[in-house]
Amino acid sequence: MCLRKTIQGLAVSVPLAVTVIGAPAWARQDITYSLSATVDTVCAAYHETSSSTSIDFAELALTETSSPVTVDGGEVAYTCNAPGGFDRTISSSNGGYLCRAGAASCDQYNRIAYTVSHDDNGGSIDLSFAAVQLTSDQVDTFAADDSLLLGEDGDMEFVIQGVRNSSVAGINNGDQTTVYAGSYADTVTVTITAN
Repeated sequence: MCLRKTIQGLAVSVPLAVTVIGAPAWARQDITYSLSATVDTVCAAYHETSSSTSIDFAELALTETSSPVTVDGGEVAYTCNAPGGFDRTISSSNGGYLCRAGAASCDQYNRIAYTVSHDDNGGSIDLSFAAVQLTSDQVDTFAADDSLLLGEDGDMEFVIQGVRNSSVAGINNGDQTTVYAGSYADTVTVTITAN
């Protein structure tokens, strides 16, 4: 680049150097992408057939009090992606009793005790517990495990005794029951809480 100046009628050309500060037009420029995602906590229990399952012990008046009636509650699968694992709470609406519909109270003549147990189908986590009556909640805590991402399972089982009591003193082979006639029910709930 040249600077041209006229001095008293004389034209003089002086070379001029120009320095451009900054990056040349061909310089590289970085582009940054910030990627992110979220994964919500998903912890649940799934029954093999539906979320609400009926357990029918059938007619108990002809079954002796010493004879257990066992009903398979089916397979329950557990999944949980919480890094802290989960708590499983199994609870009974009536404290481990089937109560007679319409009864003023769920006393000894209007209730039938039962137990529930849970086995394990051999996965990484032991889901099992021995038979309990659910007079209080059955609470178990499970640590996080990779196997829970795809699910672990085990079977629930319910056991009740019959209500026929043919050994009452003074009555020869009579048909007596330990409770009033009627329809008896309870609700057992399995709740999963992420830790």
